[in-house]
Amino acid sequence: MSETKEGNTELRLGLFIAIFAAALAISDLFAGKFGDDEIISHNEQTKSYNWYMSKSIKQGMEEGHLNILRSMVAGGMVEAGHEAAVDSLMDIARAEIKRYGKEKKEILVGSSKLDTTEWAQDINGKMGLIVGANEWAEEAEKLGASGDKFDLASLFLQLCLVMGAVGLVISSDQLKHLFFWVMTVFGVIGVYFTVTAYLIASAV
Repeated sequence: MSETKEGNTELRLGLFIAIFAAALAISDLFAGKFGDDEIISHNEQTKSYNWYMSKSIKQGMEEGHLNILRSMVAGGMVEAGHEAAVDSLMDIARAEIKRYGKEKKEILVGSSKLDTTEWAQDINGKMGLIVGANEWAEEAEKLGASGDKFDLASLFLQLCLVMGAVGLVISSDQLKHLFFWVMTVFGVIGVYFTVTAYLIASAV
């Protein structure tokens, strides 16, 4: 009778080990996929900030041109009859400064956060497609939090499999039962963290 009971315990241990091993494989698969997405988000965030800085440099150059023209006017360096041309250049500089300011805002916050009238930067001739640097940063942060949960899931599922393996090799039926329940608890915690991590990542 005790051999039958021990055999049933070993059968349950083997079955649950197989189930939690599959859960670990699924968890690692999702962790790898969303880990790649996090890397992409960080790269896109960096590219967006570089784009933002290039616009800032161009805006600064236009502001410099405007200041030079203002200084020329204030210093009486503009010859008579050329005032209109200088005013026109100043107007162009002001318009460029304003345009770069709008483009920087869209690159920073993203098109979806702005009214269509505030769209200023196109992608391949199409407006409203900018994903802002702040949006990429937020996505990377969420995927990072998801990755931490996947790490915890992997830890508990691996501990679960270790407990199951130990339970299979020991001879004491009482200890087999103990390791079965410890394995189950660790496995359930691991599955919980897997589901939580997936929900966080899939909401991005």
